[in-house]
Amino acid sequence: MSDFNLEGIVKVIAVGIPALLILLGFFAFFGGISMEMFSGNAELKNIELILMGSGIIFYIIELIAYLYSEFGG
Repeated sequence: MSDFNLEGIVKVIAVGIPALLILLGFFAFFGGISMEMFSGNAELKNIELILMGSGIIFYIIELIAYLYSEFGG
C-alpha cells in the first residue's frame, strides 16, 4: 500500500513540476508583453524562455527515462 502512495507522489511531482514551469513561462510571457508596452523593458520575456525551456527539457528527460525503463532495461 505504501509503494502505491509513493508511486503516486513521484508521478505528481515528475509531471507537475515541468508543467508548472511551462505555465509560469506563459504567464511571464503575457506579463512581459504588457510590461514591455509600458516600460520598454523585455526582461520578463527572457525569463519566459528560461522557464518554458527548462520545463520542456524536464519533460524530454522524463520521456527518455520512461522509455528506457520500459523497453531498455
